[in-house]
Amino acid sequence: SGRLLALSNDGITVFDRTGEIEITMNRMPFKFSHNLNIFCDTLRNEVYVGGGIGERSVSFVMDDKRGSLRENSESYIPSDLMATILDNDGNVVFATDGGGVVVKRTDGDMDSFTPGNSTLLADVIYSLYCDRRGNLWCGSYRRGLFLMSSELNRCRVYDIRSAISSFNIVTGMVKIGSKMYLTLDGGGLDIYDVNTGERINRNSGNSEIPGNNVTSLVRDGDRLWMTVY
Repeated sequence: SGRLLALSNDGITVFDRTGEIEITMNRMPFKFSHNLNIFCDTLRNEVYVGGGIGERSVSFVMDDKRGSLRENSESYIPSDLMATILDNDGNVVFATDGGGVVVKRTDGDMDSFTPGNSTLLADVIYSLYCDRRGNLWCGSYRRGLFLMSSELNRCRVYDIRSAISSFNIVTGMVKIGSKMYLTLDGGGLDIYDVNTGERINRNSGNSEIPGNNVTSLVRDGDRLWMTVY
């Protein structure tokens, strides 16, 4: 409903759409780390919080219009959670540190994708993106970027070896037009044109990015916000 959720070591704060007025503070004893992540499923008004490897993941539901959150123990959410998105069909897709990709479908069925049962080439997944054709882009730890496509029935790899990515730890991605913006934990920011194959790297040496360990990325209109470790 236009509100913002902010996750901190105090818990989850609900702000108005400007981000300047605090509506509700949900205090929760999280063990704060740079791996903490939050996602709001706006179709089901469910909030997912994860802490990366070795950490329990938690699901919450909104109890009232002010955004008070209540833990939902009946909802499935994998541990070691790194990122969560919705795909084009409304399924919830989880990226995990060690468990690959888990898909919670709208009918309640669960699918798990690992290197042992699919074309996925890594089980440590840091970031996810679903394009308009339903293809799933997976940013991994030290194995680059994968494109999982049921349409193409294959998995394509973008990494240092293929000369498409300048670093193999992909922590975030946003697609604008034909360009994929990839944040790299150690390599800054890659801008890759999927039509021409051209890649541009922006880092602390050739741009105003304050450091090369970029840990997340989000699009806000014509702006891109990045967090740097």
